[in-house]
Amino acid sequence: MLHKNTVGEKLNYILNKLFEFRQHEVDRLDRDKSLLLGDVTTINLTFVKGGVQSNVVPPVIEAVFDMRLALNVDHDAFDRLVRKYISKYMV
Repeated sequence: MLHKNTVGEKLNYILNKLFEFRQHEVDRLDRDKSLLLGDVTTINLTFVKGGVQSNVVPPVIEAVFDMRLALNVDHDAFDRLVRKYISKYMV
């Protein structure tokens, strides 16, 4: 079967968005040698949990990210950005 709108698809969307953001920060750090690690936002996937067996599509997948915002990042704006990504699939 090809179930539609699965949590795996939703997770994939969020992963792509967050890893695109992460890559942008990696590129900034590589391009500008004057930047230090605290000058960029770091995003790392640290934990994924979901499913009960290999042939059952899970109703929920949990993903945890370690995000450390650059010193000059507006926390509220970053929160709105992440919520925007998530809202695509909120019911």
